[in-house]
Amino acid sequence: MEVQVTSRIEAVYEGGFFRPTEKVALTEGTRVTVLVPQSARPRDPKVVAARLAQIAGQPSRGEEPETTSVDHDRILYGGESQP
Repeated sequence: MEVQVTSRIEAVYEGGFFRPTEKVALTEGTRVTVLVPQSARPRDPKVVAARLAQIAGQPSRGEEPETTSVDHDRILYGGESQP
């Protein structure tokens, strides 16, 4: 059976279900085929936590002064920081 890909939907497998990571334009009850690449494998939470700690420990690079999460929108979208 040849499958024609018409859209790509990113999803996370949780509790026995595939949960899309973004809103999808499908009618409720639509049947779909899910193709899982061989390279897809669960990530070990300890490995992920160690990698994030390693990244967080890196010195800041660039010309921006030290920022916090309140600067999120300004950094991503060029808007004003929110107090």
